[in-house]
Amino acid sequence: FKCDWSSDVCSSDLDMLTDRHSREWVVRVGGLTAGIGLSAGLLIGGPVGISLGWALLGAGLSVAIPSVFSAAAQIANHRFVGHVSPSAAVAIVGTVSYAGFLGGPPLLGFLADAVGLRWAMLVPAVLALAMGATARLVRD
Repeated sequence: FKCDWSSDVCSSDLDMLTDRHSREWVVRVGGLTAGIGLSAGLLIGGPVGISLGWALLGAGLSVAIPSVFSAAAQIANHRFVGHVSPSAAVAIVGTVSYAGFLGGPPLLGFLADAVGLRWAMLVPAVLALAMGATARLVRD
């Protein structure tokens, strides 16, 4: 870990993308990669297209989600001092994420019954694109 104690910023060598660019850039590119990748995989179809789409969804979200957790702590630490602690902010984001993890599959299953699985899977793609489009909210 490298820490700049004057600004309460710590990072690891594993966080090279955020160190090189910015948290906003990582969330924007990650969200767009996830959304466009899954959409393209669904449009291509077949085992190869779907596998490629899921791989890009995972790659995009895997770099963006840690930045969202980090942003929650930093926003609480700077904008909501005395109202929300950084640990509570991270817990809130974690709870919302876990709720999506638990509630998303059944909701997508119901939607797939109504419109088909391929169309239902566009919902996570659109949500990932929305994350990329609103990346300015996690600005350092």
